[in-house]
Amino acid sequence: GKIKYLESSGVVSLQTTRNTNYDTYIAVQDALTRAFNDVRNQASISIFNGREMNDLNDEEKAVITKAVKIKISEAEPRQKNTK
Repeated sequence: GKIKYLESSGVVSLQTTRNTNYDTYIAVQDALTRAFNDVRNQASISIFNGREMNDLNDEEKAVITKAVKIKISEAEPRQKNTK
């Protein structure tokens, strides 16, 4: 049967400064990816009766990746770090 679920319409907005260290930028990207994967895993557990994302077949994984899309918007960097 067809699985019914809600699709996320959220977008994460990321803005850096021109002097942002590359390693810091990559660390933030990695943290965002982990957060999206955590949300996907929670959706998997909820939709597929306690089964984690890694335990799903390709068709089931597609349901989760469609439901929880990774949407990151990168705004134009600010000129300098202002507090």
